Amino acid sequence: MDEKNSSVSEHTKLQLAAALKTLMAQKSMDKITIAELTNICNIRRQSFYYHFEDIYDLMRWMIENEAISLL
Repeated sequence: MDEKNSSVSEHTKLQLAAALKTLMAQKSMDKITIAELTNICNIRRQSFYYHFEDIYDLMRWMIENEAISLL
């Protein structure tokens, strides 16, 4: 993957993580849908699945990414 695509991919992941945090402040994880996340980010559902298997995969990535940034 070239640098531009990598940057876009990272931006999409960060955008999805931010949307997940926003929704988690409003309701429990089991009530959050991929449709809600993709609507907030204004991306297609297929884009979500390009990056993550499910919402819990996004959650794992988000936690790992934040842990790495703290180190």
